[in-house]
Amino acid sequence: MGHPDSLCGSMVAVKGGHPPTNNKIFSTGAVRADDFIHKGNPVIPFGLKVKVDDLKPGSYRLVMQAVDSAQNHAPDRTVDFDISE
Repeated sequence: MGHPDSLCGSMVAVKGGHPPTNNKIFSTGAVRADDFIHKGNPVIPFGLKVKVDDLKPGSYRLVMQAVDSAQNHAPDRTVDFDISE
């Protein structure tokens, strides 16, 4: 896969318990990657401000996805984090 045509971010709640809830609570939708691509750099720097002020205490997972125009998906990038009181 070359550079992706679009980037997407979503955050899902991974509340404790068995099974975890995995409720999607936020999504950027598709964002064109053109403005973030630097010629010659295989990495696309992309920043996303995640508003956590309104999140209830618990465990969360942020998932970043990239896809090109041929619908090739790069591996998801994830980060888990906790909000405490």
